[in-house]
Amino acid sequence: MARRFTRRWASRGATLVFLTALCLTIGARAQGSLLVNLGYSYLRLLEAGEVLHHELRIALEPEQWSASFVDDVTVRLTKRTDVLYMTLGADFFLDEVATSDGRTLRHGRHLLSLGSLPFVIYRIDLPRREDQGTELTLRFSYHISPETAVHTFPYLSERLFFAAIPMFWYPQMPTEGYFTATVHLEAAPDGWTMIGEGRPVEGTNGRTWNTLKKMPGLGVVIGDLVSSVQQVAGREVFGWHVPGQPGHVAEIGRRAAEAAAVLEEILGPLPLERFDVVALPWGLGGSLSQYSLFVYDETSIEVPLDREIMRTYMAAHETAHKWIGFTAGTQVLGTLWLSEGLADYLAYLVVERIHGREAMREIIEERAVAPLAADGRRKRALAAIELTDEDAPVAMQKGALVFRALHRRLGDEAFFTLLRTFVREYTSEFAGSRDFTDLMERVGGSAVRRFISDWINGNQELDYALEGVRIEAVDGGELVTFTVASTARLVEPGPVDVEVVLADGSVHTIAAELGAQMRREFSGSVVRITVDPDYWTPDWRRENNVWER
Repeated sequence: MARRFTRRWASRGATLVFLTALCLTIGARAQGSLLVNLGYSYLRLLEAGEVLHHELRIALEPEQWSASFVDDVTVRLTKRTDVLYMTLGADFFLDEVATSDGRTLRHGRHLLSLGSLPFVIYRIDLPRREDQGTELTLRFSYHISPETAVHTFPYLSERLFFAAIPMFWYPQMPTEGYFTATVHLEAAPDGWTMIGEGRPVEGTNGRTWNTLKKMPGLGVVIGDLVSSVQQVAGREVFGWHVPGQPGHVAEIGRRAAEAAAVLEEILGPLPLERFDVVALPWGLGGSLSQYSLFVYDETSIEVPLDREIMRTYMAAHETAHKWIGFTAGTQVLGTLWLSEGLADYLAYLVVERIHGREAMREIIEERAVAPLAADGRRKRALAAIELTDEDAPVAMQKGALVFRALHRRLGDEAFFTLLRTFVREYTSEFAGSRDFTDLMERVGGSAVRRFISDWINGNQELDYALEGVRIEAVDGGELVTFTVASTARLVEPGPVDVEVVLADGSVHTIAAELGAQMRREFSGSVVRITVDPDYWTPDWRRENNVWER
């Protein structure tokens, strides 16, 4: 037994040493990403239990810019052990770990707790070896202050606290898991409100919240906030904002509920009667969704909120995560194209339903096609792009276009069946990239295998071009001749749509086979010809897709 134990940990140690050495040989820009990936991967070797429930108490001291937490964590052991490894965000300091009867446990940082990781791995020595399946509750006491914070800081002002890193701001097991939680605001200045996850408990004045279902992560907003409430699409929508700065919170809350109604038709029911939408005046930079809670920055640098369709797009993207991420989970590694790409594509469909086809075209062009055309790093396999990569935006942009191409290949019925099946089969579970591609093959058949190879695991490109355009006058109109050619390695099967717009504003669509000369006569003057105007193919070199008079 001792020899097997030594051999096993020697192997793990050799792997760690090799990967750490590899980090030191690559460029500094890539080291942070590789270390985080190493940290996640190595954590899986330490798995010894699953978290079932958090009973979390929060006490704020804004005068000292600090906060303390007491978290009673119920864990079910997944193997016989006397040691647990759990994580805590690197910005927090773990003060004490104790048993439910008050016995202090020895704990310390694991050697893999490197400075660039967003979390710290702690080893906790249990009082005795426990059997697999044993449930035990441990009390974690920890705090955050200006002295402990290294990456992020939750006080956005002296009257606004926002703890929202979903995976790391409370103790949990190394690998992904779903849990329930109750969060209590034990101490805060008079007049401060907590917006948590699920619903506030009656009689607590909003200072205790219970989750409604198992969650893969959660966060809270606490501060001097005011709210308004509206009924939208059968749901109660609470909009929260700092006094005097409502921003777009009422509209974005309304759009989130409308998006949920559209997405229920695609993905299945969302048993959630209440949405809480919080408008932050600064600090987040973008937006973040949980199951019931949705937080966004009114000064967003990621999505300009000065246009109505952009506000709908952002609300729809974050609402999609209520299914993709918080109902059906995605693993941390290897799934960015799935979690963010699919959420973005679903947002495109919501924009089309609410604002129409032209609005959807505008969103796709601005959010995917234009950034990819300007980005020289796009030539990477989607499955190889991780959350911590500098190429992370590419996974969302290209991923959304690839999902649109998959939609074209499968058709409405099979594509939406795929998505509903994914949500159903992975509810309260975590899918990896391979899990989803296996499901694609199961729904779409062997014909999808090449699609996976080309678009998810491959790094080649598609580039259609409009060539040989010739306009000839004929009686009462014009004769148009053109060819759609492929100028890159990849093609999508079947004809591609070509849109012809006449001077009188009329629009005509031609299904053009690649490489075939097309000749069509129109009863008017042609002013514009566009290949694939609805962006059904992942073609981001659009300058050769258009002819204009």
